[in-house]
Amino acid sequence: MSQTVNQPSQIASLLRRLREKKLSYWLVAALILIFAEFSAPLLYKHFRLARARASFFQALLDWGPRPARPRYVKIVLVGNDEYWAGPLAGRRPIKRDYLATIVTNLAQKNVHIIALDFDVRLPTPQAFEIPADYRDETQKLIEAIRKAARSDKKVILATPISSAAKGKYHRDADIYQASGLCTSAAGIPSEAAMSNIFCGYIALPRDDLRIPPPIEMDDGTTMDSFAMAIARAQAPDSVERFTPDEQELGYLDFFTHDRLEKAKAIFSARDVRLGTLDQSALDSTIAIVGGGWSRDAINRGGLVDLHNTPVGPMLGVEMHANYAEAILDSRVRAGLSERVLVVAELVFGVLAAIVLGLLSRMWTKLFALCGLAGLAFVVSLLALHIRGVFFDAFIPLMGLGIHAVLEPYVERFEHYLKLRQAKSNVLAPHS
Repeated sequence: MSQTVNQPSQIASLLRRLREKKLSYWLVAALILIFAEFSAPLLYKHFRLARARASFFQALLDWGPRPARPRYVKIVLVGNDEYWAGPLAGRRPIKRDYLATIVTNLAQKNVHIIALDFDVRLPTPQAFEIPADYRDETQKLIEAIRKAARSDKKVILATPISSAAKGKYHRDADIYQASGLCTSAAGIPSEAAMSNIFCGYIALPRDDLRIPPPIEMDDGTTMDSFAMAIARAQAPDSVERFTPDEQELGYLDFFTHDRLEKAKAIFSARDVRLGTLDQSALDSTIAIVGGGWSRDAINRGGLVDLHNTPVGPMLGVEMHANYAEAILDSRVRAGLSERVLVVAELVFGVLAAIVLGLLSRMWTKLFALCGLAGLAFVVSLLALHIRGVFFDAFIPLMGLGIHAVLEPYVERFEHYLKLRQAKSNVLAPHS
């Protein structure tokens, strides 16, 4: 009986403590929470904690029941040795006869799927006229692609897109369409002999935690993303369940550049061009050919096509490899939208502010902060491995913790100022 009586009284006591909190506490807590939530990326960058954050989330990924391992995809990287110091001579657009050599040599190495992560759009988005300076080398690339396809190798080509009306997309002109490839529904060429050629868009989503989904085109067709085209070529059933309506496709984990290198999944385009690779190195695998050279000159200007991810900077070709691996390895889940994630982090922050507001002693606040940090860790781990999202409430929690710890000192200072003001009023001479 006494227990049932004590429970309401304890709840009433807790509510009374919250009501006794000054309005300034809640206003400052709200400002800290909102500021920390939406400025967290800038704060990580300013205090040079981005690498530590990346390492933390990478550790969470590694602790999962099935850490990501490169199983299906290899990367053929065009580096500075080829682009600036080799036959490419820093030219843009990239030399197409060079790509023709890479395709031919990969086919000879018995690579099962060859994917070219290069934007080869034409100068005028609506015109299919190939500039005269590039016609011969373009024809060599097209013939290399056709030859590889005829030899039962599957070739994945990048298609440029642009936004169109009503949330749809338009296919811009490129050398493949000008040559009769990538021209029919679902991105599969109409030419029967070329049924081994698949095409997908290479534009990456604004949210790096989302796998680019199929998109609706303004001509009524549907186009796969580059990674989905790769997965479709390897295992059609792996992408059949995805539709353009599923805009929030999350994946569970990354593998980084270092992990790719340790797994011996990155090869030099120079070795492919010269034919110095061992025959078994790329045999019966998926190879994505992409750029990894410095933007302005050798070791100048940063790497081209570099994107920030929760586990650190990553090349676009490596992101496509991650997406394709996730689909083929059944590590894709229906992800949460960014809004839902932000709301979840704000709700966690509000609960933290309430918990800290209930406590008055310093040691209990510090103990509660440790408990809340542990809870945030557990939630981050579960969110990452169940829904494929990165729950990050640590910056807001840190701000709220500092606010809670300093609050008594602020109150004492305010009390001191009031006493001093009262004393000065008493001592002041009356007029």
